[in-house]
Amino acid sequence: MPNRPGIATPTLWTVGYGAWPTPVRAERLVASLVARGVTRLVDVRLNPCSSDVNEGRYGPKPWTLQTGQAGIVGILNAAGIAYEWLVELGNPQRHDKAMTVLRAHLADHAADWPVHRGLDRLEALVGSQRAVVSLLCACADVRVCHRWLIARALAARRNASGLVIRDVRTGQEIPPPQGAVL
Repeated sequence: MPNRPGIATPTLWTVGYGAWPTPVRAERLVASLVARGVTRLVDVRLNPCSSDVNEGRYGPKPWTLQTGQAGIVGILNAAGIAYEWLVELGNPQRHDKAMTVLRAHLADHAADWPVHRGLDRLEALVGSQRAVVSLLCACADVRVCHRWLIARALAARRNASGLVIRDVRTGQEIPPPQGAVL
């Protein structure tokens, strides 16, 4: 079913903070979100308190979840952007580059996997007239990140009403790969 004339197709933004050098990462992340009009950042990292995807390099950083207004919550709030962590959308096997478990859970529509509950919440946020939503993860390249699978799964759910997936850094639409399946 095509979109109705005059009704904009909803957009889901996506961003990987690893694309920016560490010294300017937090500032560029927030500036890019503000430039795109993002009002809610949905963190899909399995562990948003971790400062690095490599083992052993943990510690609080401006882009990590910390107590109170420290870290990502504080820098986003100062810019007027709400923060929400949807742990259900985290990659359950972050060191599996093929994302085997996540792909299996997404494909198993009959089961009540956490990822399906997370997609329900994300769908409600994206469908809200009051929210411009972006997914956040560490990976610089969306095409190798689990947030791409999450975005595509949401697009598949919304196939009748459509969904445009865009990169926060470039503003460009990220089209599905040719012949792509989740």
